[in-house]
Amino acid sequence: MTTHTNAKPNIAFDIDETLSNTVLYYVQEMQKRFGNPEFLSAEEIIQKYRYTQHVPYWNNEKAREWVHQAIYNDELQEKLPLIQQAEVYAPKVAEILNLTCYLTIRQESVVLGTKKRLDKHQFPEAQIIAKPFLDNDTAGSVWKAKKLLSLSPKIEAIVDDNLALVQTFDYLETNYQGTIFLFGHETKPKTHLDVVPCLNWPAVYEAVKERYS
Repeated sequence: MTTHTNAKPNIAFDIDETLSNTVLYYVQEMQKRFGNPEFLSAEEIIQKYRYTQHVPYWNNEKAREWVHQAIYNDELQEKLPLIQQAEVYAPKVAEILNLTCYLTIRQESVVLGTKKRLDKHQFPEAQIIAKPFLDNDTAGSVWKAKKLLSLSPKIEAIVDDNLALVQTFDYLETNYQGTIFLFGHETKPKTHLDVVPCLNWPAVYEAVKERYS
């Protein structure tokens, strides 16, 4: 059992699909621009394919180029919808733990727009650590795993939706001793890591409160 001092343990928050419903916005835009031959709702497309790059009828140069431009569009970050109840429960989690940073695979070029969006909805103030613009060769989940490890043991926990982050840790045979609150998931994946599945933000809050209060 971990022994905690009087100081609050440190936590990091992911942004896309954890605080920001980025995929929902992308899917809605791509339905308008590139068609929806299955006549599925945006939510149904996400449930079926998870990410836009997995949608077969958007696997073309024009669609990929639109996504690429969106990723680097700083102003667009201010338009992205929020994950349900994130603005309510993320600050509550930050009252229990010390929010050290937002750790995101967004590019550094969109940090300003990202900060404006977080500030607008009164998310807790913290550093935004984004993927360096020049680091184009490293997969996002690998970059984030390495960055989180470089911040360990200072950062003792992270809220993140990406299952690939967990799988990357295993692949790299790392020794991260912190906790991953795996957002948007109901079951724990097979891993030696301390992973707590949390379907939504109320579940994250309850899990954090149970463990650290």
